Order: sequence, then structure tokens, then C-alpha cells
Amino acid sequence: MTDRSWLRWLALAAAGTALAAAGCSSSETPEASTTTAAPATSAPATSAPGDDDADDADADGDEAASAYCEAIDESRLRELDEEVDPTDDASLDAYLEAVAVVVAAAPDELADDWETVQATVEDIAAIDAADREDAMLELIGDEELIAAQEAIDDYTLDACGETIGGDTGSGGTDDTMDDEGATTDALQAYLDQNYEGETWIEDISSWSIVTMGGSIDVEVGTSEAWTAEQGITACEAIAGWLFGLTDDGSITVSAGDAPIATQASSADACEAA
Repeated sequence: MTDRSWLRWLALAAAGTALAAAGCSSSETPEASTTTAAPATSAPATSAPGDDDADDADADGDEAASAYCEAIDESRLRELDEEVDPTDDASLDAYLEAVAVVVAAAPDELADDWETVQATVEDIAAIDAADREDAMLELIGDEELIAAQEAIDDYTLDACGETIGGDTGSGGTDDTMDDEGATTDALQAYLDQNYEGETWIEDISSWSIVTMGGSIDVEVGTSEAWTAEQGITACEAIAGWLFGLTDDGSITVSAGDAPIATQASSADACEAA
């Protein structure tokens, strides 16, 4: 399984939509308005009924948002979200502890959404480690989980300035990726055009591209008994396409069921697995 943000991985289908919606809602600038001072003889302004209650509610909302953002920082949830290994019990337990801290501090409007995510991760943790990746794959497209992730991303971006996955809605990797170009057809066309005549292209039997906002993970497989050197050759070719679209991505080349070459990020090189 390639490295990727756990929460964003769980809500893979919703990640781009949630960020786009949150970015639009948080970046709008109110139109400027002007007011004219009332004559000195005007009656003193008075608060309309209910204004004090509204102010109190706003203050309570700001306090709840602040406590929520502090819980995210103090629990190190963002760091753990990037580092967690779902197949490692200790790593997953540490992540769940951080999630519990944030759940306890979540404002009322996010309580159900965070509980949905927490319950999902707990269910995954209860599964045998060897079977967790398959269980996670089954979650892609789960409507309740997608809706929960969208709500969490929207609120967290607006209240804290960035989502759990680190998206800020203002630049970053999401602005560097051409989503429509991140397809297996586009990758195959790139390889055919730039590596015409290379026989290793014909050996590839499976193609998988997973996009999450600005991140793209590419996995290709072959039924041929490739060497690590052959895998690195294919990985380097794919890297020329992938990192022309985004700075955030990874590559895995497998022979049969076993990875033989990987590239973890644009800052790394392809290497034997």
C-alpha cells in the first residue's frame, strides 16, 4: 500500500470535491459597504431583540472552533494521519488515540461526522492486519463516509486554515495537477509516444491510478518475471509523466503480486523494492 493520508484515503472519492467546495466558501471576500452617520439628534441605537443571544452564540461557536483546532494540533493528528501504517497495530492504535482526542473536542455540528470516521477506523483495526487493505478498498464510495469527510474538510479548512490532510485551499499541490490528465489512458499514450518500440510496455498487464486532490498514486503490474532493474526502468518512465502533473504522488511497479520497484515522492528516486 502506498503512503497516503489515512483520512483522505478513506474518503478517496470525496477528497477533491470537499477541498474545492471548502476553498470556494472560505476565499470569498465580502463586498465593501458604506454607512452614513445619523444626525446628533437621532435617538440612541438600541439592540434588536435577540441580538445579545446571537452574539453569545457566535462567541460560543468561535470558542468551540478554537478548542477543536487546538485538539488537532495537540494530538498531532495531521502528522499521524500522514504517517499511520494501517497494517501495524501500534501505529494504528496511536492514530486512534489522536482521533479520540479530536472527537472529544469536535463541535456539535461535526460530532456525528467524526464518530462515523472513528467507528470506521475502529472497525478496520478490529480486522486481522493482513486483511485491512482489502477492507479499506471496500470503503471507497461509501456514501456516509464520504459525506462525513466532506463535512470535516469543509469545517476544518474554514476554522483551522487547513484540512486534516494538510490542504489549505490556496495553492499547493492541488493547483499543480491536471485532474483530467490523470488517467490510465493518458499514461499509456505518454509511454507509447515517448518509449515507442520498448518491449517492456507490452509486458504490463495491469494499470491503477488513484487520485486524491493533488496526489496521484500509480501502480502497474506485470505477469512477466521482471528483474528489479526492469522495474526501475518502467518506474523512471512513469515518473516523467506523473511528476509532470503533480509534485505529490508515488509509483509502484509489481511483478506478479510482489513490488519490485517504487518511487515514494517526486523528491525520491526510483529504487528496488
